[in-house]
Amino acid sequence: MIAGAGPVGLSMALGLERQGFAPLVLEKNDIPAEHSRAPGILPRTLEVFRAWGILDPFLEQGEFLQRPQIWSARTQSPVFSLDLRSLQGVTAESGVVILPQDKTEKLLREELLKSGRTELRFGHELESFEQDEEGVTLNIKGGEAQRIRAKFLLGCDGAHSAVRAGLALPLEGETYPSRLMLADVRLSDARNDLPWPRFFSLRKGVLAALRIERNLWRIIGTLEGRESEEEAVSRTSIESKVNKLFGPGEFELVWASIFRIHCRTSPHFRCGRVF
Repeated sequence: MIAGAGPVGLSMALGLERQGFAPLVLEKNDIPAEHSRAPGILPRTLEVFRAWGILDPFLEQGEFLQRPQIWSARTQSPVFSLDLRSLQGVTAESGVVILPQDKTEKLLREELLKSGRTELRFGHELESFEQDEEGVTLNIKGGEAQRIRAKFLLGCDGAHSAVRAGLALPLEGETYPSRLMLADVRLSDARNDLPWPRFFSLRKGVLAALRIERNLWRIIGTLEGRESEEEAVSRTSIESKVNKLFGPGEFELVWASIFRIHCRTSPHFRCGRVF
C-alpha cells in the first residue's frame, strides 16, 4: 500500500512492479494535480527512468538542457552558461529535463496503466493505521472501502504525511528565512520567444524566469522586505515582475504560490512494516 500519488508514490509503484509486487496507491485528492509545481527532472531520476525503459516519453515531451545560457533581462544578453556535459563521466544523462510536474505525473500514471498491475484510487485518504507482525490495517476515508489490510505501508504523502504523523515522527532540520513566490504565466506575443533562463538583478533577492512549456513560464522571486504573502501573489505584484523579466504586455496568470525552503527529514525511514 502506497499513500500518495505524486511523483514519489507513482515512481515507487513502478519500482515495486519491477520487483514483482502489485501495489495499491491511495491519493486523497479526487483528481490528479493540475499545476506545474516542480518543473525539473535531474540526472539521477533520468537514469532510473532509463533503467525502467520509460525515459523516451519524458525526453519527447520535455526539454533536455545540457548547456543552458543564463540571460540578463536588463541587458538582453547572456551572462554565463552552465555546462552540464561535464557530468558525462559519471552519468549517461548529463542534463536536466524541463517538464511541469503535472505532465511528469501523467506520464508515470500512463506507464502504470500499461502494466495493469498497480491499482490507483483517487479520493481515498489515509486516516489512521495499526500494524502487527504480519501486516498493516488502514482506515480509509472515501470510496467504498473503509478498512484495508496490506503487507506493508509506504508513506509518499509529502511534508504533511499522514503516515509519518501516524508513527509520531517529527521532521528534523531547519527552515531557511527567505520567503519565495512562484507564479506560472502565459505569454502570447513575441516575448514568448525571448531566450531563457532569464534573471533580473535586484539589490536584494532573486527574480528569474524559466520557460516550462511553449507559452508557459515559471517565475520565481524572493519576497521583498515587509511584503505580505497576499501582496506577493497579487496580480499587481506579478505584473511588475513580468514587466521586469519580459517587458510590458498582456499575460495570463495561471497559478501562484508562496513557499519556504526546508532542509528537514524524518529521523527514521522504517518502523516495522511502515516506511
